Amino acid sequence: LWFLWPILDSAYVADDIPNSQRSAHLAFYSENWLQFVVRGTRQWMQSEGRFFPVATLENVLLFHTIHSRFIYKSLQLIFILFLILTLSYLVRLLTNCWRASLLVLIFFAASLQVRVWYDPTISFGLLLPSVGIKAICALILILLGIRSEKKWYRRSYFFVASISWALALMQYEVVLLIAPLAVLIAYHETQYTKRVRLAAVVAIALPSITYTIFSLILRSGVLPSAAYTTNTDPGAFLPTLNYQVLGAIPLTVPYSRVDNRFRISDTIAHLSIINIIVCLVAVVAIAHLILSLGIFSRKTRVTVFLFGAILIVMPAVPTSLSVRWQAEVGPGHAYLPVMLQYLGTTMLLLVATTETKNLIKLLIRKNKTVLKSLTVCFATVLSVGSIAIICVNRSGIEFTNSTFRGFQSDREIFEATVRRGLVDNSLRDGVFLYSKYDPNLWINMEYV
Repeated sequence: LWFLWPILDSAYVADDIPNSQRSAHLAFYSENWLQFVVRGTRQWMQSEGRFFPVATLENVLLFHTIHSRFIYKSLQLIFILFLILTLSYLVRLLTNCWRASLLVLIFFAASLQVRVWYDPTISFGLLLPSVGIKAICALILILLGIRSEKKWYRRSYFFVASISWALALMQYEVVLLIAPLAVLIAYHETQYTKRVRLAAVVAIALPSITYTIFSLILRSGVLPSAAYTTNTDPGAFLPTLNYQVLGAIPLTVPYSRVDNRFRISDTIAHLSIINIIVCLVAVVAIAHLILSLGIFSRKTRVTVFLFGAILIVMPAVPTSLSVRWQAEVGPGHAYLPVMLQYLGTTMLLLVATTETKNLIKLLIRKNKTVLKSLTVCFATVLSVGSIAIICVNRSGIEFTNSTFRGFQSDREIFEATVRRGLVDNSLRDGVFLYSKYDPNLWINMEYV
């Protein structure tokens, strides 16, 4: 909460600017939200060969229902919290270690970086957190289904998992590439029968295969725009993949020099007394978690590592194949799927922590005093480093907020003027003109 709190002060950014005017546009064109969903879905199918009605539906319901920026930003914060809590619970189930699940929260906060660009954290209508929640919940459900002793419960878990996964696919098709995570779960649960584990994989594979076939049919004969045109040339694909993956690695945004935000030394120098106290308490708590972290089985460690590898790489592939994003993704700029990649970074950091601690114990197991000292040093350094990175990420959100402040203040001044009747009183028979007319911002006929 301390880390994400500045989100509440962020402006409407990118697609959120026109989307937040959805009610005005519906009223202007005498269209209801259902008609908009149908029309939007058909338009994307015909022009781009894409099918994501769940994204369109959630978006229009969100912005047509909520007109308060504060409430919307509160939902952004809540959805991100819920996303990482679902991953934390999945890790708890896989490792049977609540300390590991708490470390997941810390490592996710160290991974998440907000950009002055297309960013999935403070814009795009909760799209990526919502997709991630559905996908991770589906994986949790198949895991619970495998472990369920009652057949009826097991079938219910698998059925709901299929629905949740299908909804995620129909919201953002990048989910298709992380379907192998279901196989990893089946691999991990070897104490259960092959039939049950196969049923769990089928619960994820069936909607994935169905969606893939439908998408291939839909895209045949369509000439999509550059954003959805594929270019497999390694000279264009690999550099984009590199930048997209790096976007999920801690500190890559502030140290990319893409803007003038604070880095570690600047951030620490600007911390208030209260924030320093919060950080010191967090350092002690995280170090304690690391020191008391148990040893996982080799199978569990391999599973968590592969989970992380798949989550950090596979969501980056569609973006890296796109003609448009091959030209735009670069240092400090990673496109929307980076939100799912943060989950992969989190898992990899967890594995790195446990493996390093195990390695220290393996190398110096004969001298208990040295072992204890080195373990304490490792836990302290990792804890301090994590909190320092989280502070940098928090200041990054504040930097982004200040950069976009103009979008917020211009529009809110205009809205306040309208609410007070000043426009009606002064321009009763006049024309409203603005030098920065832009239909993609708030200065457009429908909204005014």
